Amino acid sequence: MPSPQVTSESTSSSPSHSCDRMEDELMTISRSEFQRLLKNQEEMLKKQQVLEEKLANETNSRRVRPSVKVKKAVHDVYNALVENEQKWDTSKPFGHPVNRDVNEEIKKAVKSQLNDDEAVIQVAMRTYFFTKRKEKKRETSGKAATFRVKQARRQRKQQKLIRRREVLKKCSSIEEEKKEKLKVVMSTLYMSSEDTDSFAEFSSSDDDLAVSRKAKPLRRRQLLWRSKFVNEAFTLLDKRHERRLTKMGGGFIHDRRDGTASSRPVPDGAPAWAVKESYVG
Repeated sequence: MPSPQVTSESTSSSPSHSCDRMEDELMTISRSEFQRLLKNQEEMLKKQQVLEEKLANETNSRRVRPSVKVKKAVHDVYNALVENEQKWDTSKPFGHPVNRDVNEEIKKAVKSQLNDDEAVIQVAMRTYFFTKRKEKKRETSGKAATFRVKQARRQRKQQKLIRRREVLKKCSSIEEEKKEKLKVVMSTLYMSSEDTDSFAEFSSSDDDLAVSRKAKPLRRRQLLWRSKFVNEAFTLLDKRHERRLTKMGGGFIHDRRDGTASSRPVPDGAPAWAVKESYVG
């Protein structure tokens, strides 16, 4: 019986040729194709981040609202982790594997402190994560310093508004009719902005502190259109507050000085008595 012949087809299917064919198949992705895939992956991650932020905002708008205690606990635990060189990678999504360990540490620590619902802790964590991401973006773009100045200005204005409302409510020397009138302008729209002097800092001298408990000076940007009636009322309320602080012996009193006038226009629907005649109409 004649022996079988080895054909060219059977030779081509030898192990060495099979390996060559597999290698050819593995090397079919070109460099440009690989870069395109990476770009698509980056775009998908960006879309995921946007969706996560949207989800966080929607979640916060629902009934699940963390208390101040939970928020503070999350902040404190995370800041302690940062000191131990453990922190979120804010370039990645909140739920990304690289952030998993930090998330678990925060959740476990806050849970042991407050024994609160995990869903509430999760909302507080997400909110703080996105706050940190925004901070990082501002620092990267060089807008962090400008943001801090604007934020401090808003906080000063808001705190001053709260103080004025409290003093107005308790002040017995102001007639009830006048109180009702002033309530209309108890808004930041009718308040001057105040900026700190860039060179001024808290005094480190004990002698200076003994003489005056004053914080760094503030430059007041006056609203030129505000009426004399409103100006005098606001000045009265501020003096009452400062007098109360002096009696209690606590708190810093800012030295306020007039700076560049504000260019902010008269608010829409402002009552005539709150605006100078020259600015009415």
